Amino acid sequence: MASDTYPAVRRSLENQRGRKQNIVFLHGFMGGCADWDQVTAAIDPAIRVHTLPIPQGCRDISECARLVGEHVAALVVAPLKQEHPQSVNALTLVGYSMGGRILLEALALGVIAPAQLVLVSASPGLDEADEREARAHRDAQLAAALLRNGIETFLRDWYGQSIFASLVEKMGMEEILKRRSGGEAETWADMLIFLSPGRTPSRWTTLGSNASRIWFIVGDLDRPYETAARRARSMGVRVETIADAGHAIALEQPQRLAQTLNRIMREAPV
Repeated sequence: MASDTYPAVRRSLENQRGRKQNIVFLHGFMGGCADWDQVTAAIDPAIRVHTLPIPQGCRDISECARLVGEHVAALVVAPLKQEHPQSVNALTLVGYSMGGRILLEALALGVIAPAQLVLVSASPGLDEADEREARAHRDAQLAAALLRNGIETFLRDWYGQSIFASLVEKMGMEEILKRRSGGEAETWADMLIFLSPGRTPSRWTTLGSNASRIWFIVGDLDRPYETAARRARSMGVRVETIADAGHAIALEQPQRLAQTLNRIMREAPV
C-alpha cells in the first residue's frame, strides 16, 4: 500500500499517539468518512479514532474485505504494536450497513481479529438462494437505473425508501442531496452490483460463532433491521437500540450513538 494512500489517517495517528484503545469506523453505501464526524467528535478522547473509506473497484465482497483487513493492519495494528506490544488486540471495528457487512466478511475470512465488532444497521445476509438471486437482480436493476437516470434521480428514489423516512424528516431531502451528489455514478453502480447482499454469502453462522465479541446496534424506527436484531440477540449477540433513529443512525442520532459506543469501549480489553 502506498505511503500516501490515507494521509489524513496517518496525520490522525501522529496526533493520537499514546492511546491504547483504538476504534475504527467504516461507512456505508454512498457514504464517506465525514458521515462519522459528529460521532467521532463525541468519542472519549482517551480512545484513538480512525475512519476508513470503503475500497473502490472491488469485484466481490471478499476482495473488499481483504483490502479493508490490509488497511486496518497497516494503519492501525502495526503502529499500535510498536507503541503498546501488549495491547495489540485492543481494537474495536464499527461498520455501518454495507461497511458492517464488509467487516463481518473480513472476520469470516480471518483477515481481521478485533476485540470487538460493532454492526450498525448491518445485516449478516440472506439465508436462501432464491432470496439472494432476487436481491442481486433488484440491485442490478437499480445500478442500471442509476447510470441511465443520473445521480439526483437515483438519490431521491433511494432515500425515498421507508427505512430512510426518519432521516429525510430530520435532515430534509435537499440536504441529503447536497451531501451525496458529489459521488460518482459508475462507482456506486459497481458497489450496488458487486457488493449486493444477493452476491454475498450469508454470515449468520459467523455472527453466532463470534457472538461474544459482536455488538448489533439498530434504530428503533428501522423495522426490517429490528427483526435482524432479534435474531442476533437469540444467538447471544449483544444488541443496543438507539431511540428515535431509523437506518442512518450516525446521521440521525450521532450523540446517542457515540454514547453507546463509549459504553461499549469501556468493556473492551486494553
